[in-house]
Amino acid sequence: MQRNDRKNLQEVRLDAPRAVDDLASLALSRVATSKIYTEPANPKPDLTLRLLESVMDRSREEHRKVVEQMLDTGISPEAIADIYIPEVARQMGAEWEADVSGFAQVTLGSSRLQALLRDLDDIWDTGYSGIGIDTRHLVRVMTVPGAQHTLGASVVSTQLRRLGCSVRLQVGRTEAVEDTTEGPDRCDAIFISASQNDPPDGVAILIEGLRRDATNPPPIVLGGTFLDAIENAKSETGADFVTLDPVAALEFCGIMPTLVEGP
Repeated sequence: MQRNDRKNLQEVRLDAPRAVDDLASLALSRVATSKIYTEPANPKPDLTLRLLESVMDRSREEHRKVVEQMLDTGISPEAIADIYIPEVARQMGAEWEADVSGFAQVTLGSSRLQALLRDLDDIWDTGYSGIGIDTRHLVRVMTVPGAQHTLGASVVSTQLRRLGCSVRLQVGRTEAVEDTTEGPDRCDAIFISASQNDPPDGVAILIEGLRRDATNPPPIVLGGTFLDAIENAKSETGADFVTLDPVAALEFCGIMPTLVEGP
């Protein structure tokens, strides 16, 4: 899609509900997963259609059962999370734009895709038993305040966990450090997932605030469909690094990715 086409798409959809609009923008995502799993990146159309129909309540199949059957046929949970769920979201967005599906259907579908990601996230062994000190690197994945898109951030969160990180997903927050009874929960990196509809000044204000509020701010990485809409995203926002590749992002932050195998 050319930059002028993206601009026209944004102009046409200015009045669309933000939650659905942000979901549609996932169609422009380039999820860099080749370093996270080894299967082909092209989803099977028949399985994609079954999952789409089930999450949007257009078939008698239950969405969790569809995923269970996909797992039983040998499709990895990584491929479902990184390839099939984003592809279903892309098709949902396309249906919204073409007036094939309504707000209620797409909202329900988005909610169910989020639930499936949470289910899949439980599959992977994080390497931490919950006993003693958690020695994994802590990464906070954040969205821009006021944004309603979380699916892309959820996908990134599952990828980072599979790469050996402890992840805190914070939606709509403006601070990355939480004061607890045990002291501040400091992180090793902050990843911001921004959509093409997030205003550059809003992203810049968030990043500026994160640095201002931290004594020793960690590296701040910016990703998401925002990078497709803004030509000079790094200079426009003040991010330390911009990328759509979670492995490259971790390496920039000085964190050595460790692949966590599933069952």
